[in-house]
Amino acid sequence: MYNSTVTSYANAIFDLSVEQNSIQEWQKMLFVSSIVSKNSKVNSILYSRFLGNKKIANIFIYLCGDVLNKFGKRLIYCMSKYERLHLFPDIFKVFVALRLFHEGINVVEVVSSYFLTKTQKSSIVFFMKNYLSSNVILNCKIDKSIISGIIIRVGDMVLNYSVYNSIFCLKKFLKI
Repeated sequence: MYNSTVTSYANAIFDLSVEQNSIQEWQKMLFVSSIVSKNSKVNSILYSRFLGNKKIANIFIYLCGDVLNKFGKRLIYCMSKYERLHLFPDIFKVFVALRLFHEGINVVEVVSSYFLTKTQKSSIVFFMKNYLSSNVILNCKIDKSIISGIIIRVGDMVLNYSVYNSIFCLKKFLKI
């Protein structure tokens, strides 16, 4: 899913945020850094060869505004030194996942070929809460290619109740 560099940074930042009791503050700093690093004009600066890493870090810190504390600024300098400022969007995503896990919340992704009603969503939330014995956040997506049915993903677990999957399994069984 994410490379080891991204997960290493995210884990280290999350551990520090727990130690400092500042998870919310770190999430905000990573969110802003993520937005700054995704900006196309900023990217042209990040990948320019005529500016040094320290100058790039200073520009990046300036663009983040007052959101960064001293630890956030040190992180920017460190990541700039190794030309990794572009990793902030992925680090932010992993950090949020770590936070949810820390708080005992699972993100449940539901893929269907049509929009789900409130009743259907409530049923899925109820089922998954009981199945996982934890709180869940439902993330719904539409994918017409599954023909009909739903696919439920939680971490590495996949429950595939799509017509497409049934056809695929039948085809495999019949060796067509």
